[in-house]
Amino acid sequence: MPAADPGRVVAPTVDGGRVLNPRGRGADSATRAITALTITVIALVGGGMVVGQLTGRPSLRSGSRQPLLGAVAVAVTYGVGLLIGSAPG
Repeated sequence: MPAADPGRVVAPTVDGGRVLNPRGRGADSATRAITALTITVIALVGGGMVVGQLTGRPSLRSGSRQPLLGAVAVAVTYGVGLLIGSAPG
């Protein structure tokens, strides 16, 4: 089996990031942060709703739970960063 071409694997991610990146439009850092947070929450809710459909659980319940789990993951990641001395800022 041939090895995957890294350029073909990474290119869609980079292109998607360029489309969603408001930096090129002269936005300030607060606008960029709010945009990123909004896109993330929409993706988490949508993913949770799909999982709810696949598992037979109520979509609204599953969709509303995902952002909470995402927030916990962010808090844990930030906490680990603080413990090892690699926090942003």
